[in-house]
Amino acid sequence: MLKRIALFVLTALAMTACATERAPERAASLPQSWELMRDLKAGGWEPPFFEGTVRTFPDGYHLDLARRALAHPTTSITVGGFDYRTSPELIAAGQEIFRTYHFGSHLYWDFRRTIDHATGITKPEDYETIYGVKRDAEGYFVGIVGVKRANGDVDYGHSCALCHSNVADDRTIVDGMANHDYDIGRYYDALRTKISDPEVISLGDSALDVLRFSGPGRTDSTVDSHWAPMRVPHLYALRAFEHGVRANGDMPNLWIQCYRNLNAAYAVDSEIMEAVMAYMLALKPPANPRKRGEREQRGEAVFEAQRCHRCHLPPYYTDGQVVDWSVIRTDSDRIVNGYPKGYKVASLLRLDQYKLYLHDGSLTELTQLFDPARLQPSYEAPGIPTGRRKQGMGVPGHMFGMRLSPDDRAALVAFLNAL
Repeated sequence: MLKRIALFVLTALAMTACATERAPERAASLPQSWELMRDLKAGGWEPPFFEGTVRTFPDGYHLDLARRALAHPTTSITVGGFDYRTSPELIAAGQEIFRTYHFGSHLYWDFRRTIDHATGITKPEDYETIYGVKRDAEGYFVGIVGVKRANGDVDYGHSCALCHSNVADDRTIVDGMANHDYDIGRYYDALRTKISDPEVISLGDSALDVLRFSGPGRTDSTVDSHWAPMRVPHLYALRAFEHGVRANGDMPNLWIQCYRNLNAAYAVDSEIMEAVMAYMLALKPPANPRKRGEREQRGEAVFEAQRCHRCHLPPYYTDGQVVDWSVIRTDSDRIVNGYPKGYKVASLLRLDQYKLYLHDGSLTELTQLFDPARLQPSYEAPGIPTGRRKQGMGVPGHMFGMRLSPDDRAALVAFLNAL
């Protein structure tokens, strides 16, 4: 799910007593201009590239939408021992909520104005290219939403779609497909040169100073004072989850996961939650254009011979279970302060659409998973800039398939890319 960024602006925007107590020698050096967000908002300044690119809704629009959907008869589905209501109307309302509801993020994401001002970006194309925020066929940003207040002012927030939707070649929105181009680390890194003390801003459990290591397609969804970025996953196998959600299964059900990650400080109405649950549980991967020929069939035989299907079993290619860390061995830093001490079996559906692999995104090509070279402590996958790597990253990953012949390895990769 989309990362809930708990934004604590301690003194980067206003020099409070808290900052004076923490670092009195630095407080005086923080420029008065860090009341910038307040001043920009008071002056009516808007990001110049938002005009005509951000859909805006009055607060309350999505609640009315969900309530109308719930007026229709529903049925119930059970996932991981929990029941969820669903209906065609509820799924349709959930789609719009997934794409355009703020989940309370407009209360803190207005901080975006200062970042936009600091970067000096003035064109939608730059914003898309530099930060990986996608746009649809009509030119609107996917996942950035405006919340129009009664006095006409607009606050900006984000929806699930910012991280969990992508766009096809024709610019149609593909919900549930991870956006591995969205680079939240680079986004906030734009502020680092503007702040005298990077520790005065905390984002979730991470000081601003460390976010430059995240790289695109990764986020830290924990709030445990321990920074451990994770790969943003596709959402196509939610019905397969048997023992919680998130990378290590520490959230007991989808409802709690969404509520905790999206709105820890904002009470989202239950009707909205029900609608978005119904939609996410109805998500299916788009058809894979790759045809299953002789090589893919051979790869499927290799898949079964290596007993991969014991954990990655059809139709979701996951059993929804948590596997002990000693088997997976991905990012021990994440496991140190996490519980359970393991990782959920990742779904392999539309594996070909990922740009990052393993739970922590420390591999950048599927072929690397079967390359013995990744077992070496010095191994670094190409594609992630050296200056933006987290030390102690989670390579190697599990050992299955490591002794395959080149032909069997190529066949297995072809099969996996065809799922």
